[in-house]
Amino acid sequence: MTNLKALGRTVILDITEDKSEVKTSAGIILPNGRLNTLDSAKVIAVGKRVDELKVGDEVYFNKIMGPDFKFEGRQYLAMYVHDLLAQIVH
Repeated sequence: MTNLKALGRTVILDITEDKSEVKTSAGIILPNGRLNTLDSAKVIAVGKRVDELKVGDEVYFNKIMGPDFKFEGRQYLAMYVHDLLAQIVH
């Protein structure tokens, strides 16, 4: 199995979700993942310069702030830690 490694002040978030399409009342088809830009996700990797978070933490983020990519069948988002909005503390 290949692992992902975050670099510097970046974190990698697992954003795998249902990618089904949603049709608006006007008939416009939108990808489900972009209807709301604020979302939460689990941190799967942290860079060496990230002190505030660890793998497994949950955070709120703005989906449009970082590039998303597919790796081994799952969808991820890479972000600078300062672009995250909040940590979810249980």
